[in-house]
Amino acid sequence: MDIFHYISLWNVSLFAVLLSLLSVIYSWVVKPYLMAQFYRKQGCIIEFFPVVGNLPSALKDVKKHGDLLYQWKALGKSETKFKIGGTNKGRAISLYLFDPALIKEFINKSEHYVKDTDFLVFYKELFRDGVAFAEGKTWKRHRRFSSMAFHYDLLKLMVPEAVKIIQERFDRLQASDMSRVDILVELQTITGEIVGRLFFGEDFSTITLEGKPIVQYLAELVVGIAQEIMNPINLMLSPSFIKKGILPRHKKILRRIHKFRDFGEKVISQRMKDIAVQYNKDADRKSMLELFHEQRLQSQEDALKDNEILDEFCTFFFAGMDTTAHLVEIASYFYLTHPECQEKLLTEVKVNFGDPPKINIEMLNHMNYMTAFMKESLRMSTPTPMLFDRTATEDHTLGEFKIKKGTLLNCAFLALNYDKKYHNEPMEFIPERWIEPSKTQESVSINPYVYTPFSMGGRNCLGQHLAMIEAKLIFGLFIKRFNYELVDKNYKLIMTFKGLYEPEQSLIYKIIPINNS
Repeated sequence: MDIFHYISLWNVSLFAVLLSLLSVIYSWVVKPYLMAQFYRKQGCIIEFFPVVGNLPSALKDVKKHGDLLYQWKALGKSETKFKIGGTNKGRAISLYLFDPALIKEFINKSEHYVKDTDFLVFYKELFRDGVAFAEGKTWKRHRRFSSMAFHYDLLKLMVPEAVKIIQERFDRLQASDMSRVDILVELQTITGEIVGRLFFGEDFSTITLEGKPIVQYLAELVVGIAQEIMNPINLMLSPSFIKKGILPRHKKILRRIHKFRDFGEKVISQRMKDIAVQYNKDADRKSMLELFHEQRLQSQEDALKDNEILDEFCTFFFAGMDTTAHLVEIASYFYLTHPECQEKLLTEVKVNFGDPPKINIEMLNHMNYMTAFMKESLRMSTPTPMLFDRTATEDHTLGEFKIKKGTLLNCAFLALNYDKKYHNEPMEFIPERWIEPSKTQESVSINPYVYTPFSMGGRNCLGQHLAMIEAKLIFGLFIKRFNYELVDKNYKLIMTFKGLYEPEQSLIYKIIPINNS
């Protein structure tokens, strides 16, 4: 083989490498840049930087302003208004809707979108076809069967059980060292136990996996997933690569997910067999598993199978445990930093929570200031300031904007919460805005999409009423029983994303029992 042949082979190889490199550059840089220009010409504000998009500037906002979503909040004070903003996310363009009319149209045009799970591989692997990720007929079927668990009459019956769980946990807390308490961990334990017992029944607390209570195991798994999906490196990795578990940290999370799902299916299968033998159709309060059993009695073929029931448990556990715990966590911070709210809350708590075993849902419904306090906490620092990304499945129009297939879309809910067009003094924590006549109430009455802490439309949060019941019960019983203060006197609230929108540094409290005798 002569030298010219080697040169020829080298040229071919070099050409192949250059071709591959050009393909990568086109996919990751040129194509998204051209798409950004397409949207800029329509008046959209697009921040473009190859691969990572606006992530570097958002991280700078965390350091400079103490808030990953500072720019969203700043828009509310600005005189410059636009309806759509966005950035590139990997190879796609990600648009955020800042106009309530567009948000309404987007949510009600669900036929044009599917949830983008490329960035949420681990959640998808855990939740599978639960209502959070299912699409089409599968979603409608799961939604129909799962919604019955949140019927008002059933929620009424779970209040005494929730109170009992909360009191038990506070008893254990009071018997421990309360000089340094990570309040989120305590809250996740309580909310996880409530959701677990609502789903499985009273003996949920006896279930263990790898020597840990199932609440702790699943809570740690959810936190681990949340931390991993925020790793920018995953933007450059395909879902198929991540699911192979080649990287050690991916392998570890996938192993825990699969171990939990294998274990969960066995537990549910056995519980459903036990329920079939012990089922009491006349019982007032029933677990979700018993309700799923009733569905099987009505239609064995159409009812959810064991693996599908596990999908729903994982979904509801995450929504009911993690988001509710984060709501109460941030509410505890606002309570501590706004002493003008404390007397009003304590007055309501003393009137309605005087005898905890007698607390009922009617009492909670009459706690107007507590409800306003929670709504204001959600306005200021909702754990879910946006949806999961949706991918456009076809070219279509949204309002006056042309949307290209493959574009990611989302709703900038938090930005609307800080917009002076809809709220007086939007940067201030004022629960009274939800009780007394205000610009906020006027705006929401004109267009409910101005304030959507639990989303809206057909895919709104099934557990929103349960979440508010849990939040008011936990927080009310907590401030009735304890005083507390931040251990770090110089603590500064810095908001970031760790799966949810939450404090960067844990809220560590010194907790002091109140003599309520």
